[in-house]
Amino acid sequence: MPSDRLERKKIKFFFVESSKFLALIFLMIAPVCFLFILDYLNIEALSPFNSKFYFELTWKGRLFYILFLWLFLLESIIQWGKVKALQRKMSFQKTVLLLSIPTLLIFLYLVMTNFLGASNYLLSDIAKQLGIKDWYWINFHWPLALEYIVFSLFFTTLICINYEKKSVFMFFAFPLVILWGMSAMYLIDVLYPYGKLKFIQILSLPTSAWAVSLMEFLGCNVIFRYDTSSGLPVIRILAQSPTGEYPAAAVGWPCSGVHSLFLYVLIIVPLLKQYGIAKSKKVAYFLIGSLFTYTMNILRVVSYFLVYLYYGGESARVFHDIYGEFFFLTFIITFIAAIAAIESGMAGRFLVRLSAGFRRLILNPVSRIFQRN
Repeated sequence: MPSDRLERKKIKFFFVESSKFLALIFLMIAPVCFLFILDYLNIEALSPFNSKFYFELTWKGRLFYILFLWLFLLESIIQWGKVKALQRKMSFQKTVLLLSIPTLLIFLYLVMTNFLGASNYLLSDIAKQLGIKDWYWINFHWPLALEYIVFSLFFTTLICINYEKKSVFMFFAFPLVILWGMSAMYLIDVLYPYGKLKFIQILSLPTSAWAVSLMEFLGCNVIFRYDTSSGLPVIRILAQSPTGEYPAAAVGWPCSGVHSLFLYVLIIVPLLKQYGIAKSKKVAYFLIGSLFTYTMNILRVVSYFLVYLYYGGESARVFHDIYGEFFFLTFIITFIAAIAAIESGMAGRFLVRLSAGFRRLILNPVSRIFQRN
């Protein structure tokens, strides 16, 4: 039938038009899937990586690879017309050939480090030269930080091959900043473990103090002290969890707000530059977002201790490693959406309709009652 032929032509046109994008997505996903299988089957060369399934963890895990792919795909779909126009004017064959080179290199890296012994002479030797001595840091924290840098470089290279440079800043800055930001955080944590880089510990004390105040307001009996040996504030709740533990933990710089504020600045500054609005308005957006970002970290610390108190240490560790990061991620996505709604006028139109509805449903009937009286 003619309509069926027309539909088939539309589908064929879509795949021809988006063939380079589909090839890009496939080559991005392929090494992540390979690493996912290694992680799931626990067949990686370094034993610490075989103790957990790290693709379900946010902090010191690999969930951010999946988050990056999801954000990249979401941004591409939402801005498809503009993103498609910024693809480089190359043939499909040349594009795939160029994209395949970094893909083969990252597969080579994964194979070498997991099956050809490179984890011993490449990762371990470099770690020792950097002054990393602890066995667990050499065999887990350092390889994970390096892996994040390799994957960040890989994703950035593929995007730069397929798109014009300005598209990186216009459309893909958010997912790339998340990934590169986590890479930087993990590398700093490896090179300066246990808070050795003192200036990044600056928020640990005030964040802990605010968290303790909030927990005391909620009725918890809390001890708060500063451990001079580690240079970290320590919080302890004087009540037993269901598993018989007394909730206690030190608050390091990643949990104090430094990590989230660092990501916030890297994300929000390029975003605000895109809007042609007054500087005072940009400063207001920035300061409001900073305040809420810091508040999210305080709430995350409080939530960790409450989970510890009511459900036990294992549940608290799950919260810390998986769900804690979503406090900031949920806020930043909501905040960006709110800025977009305000600047597009959508928020104003919504408030006008809301006030009109409030007047019609509440104020008008009330005023009629008073008029009758």
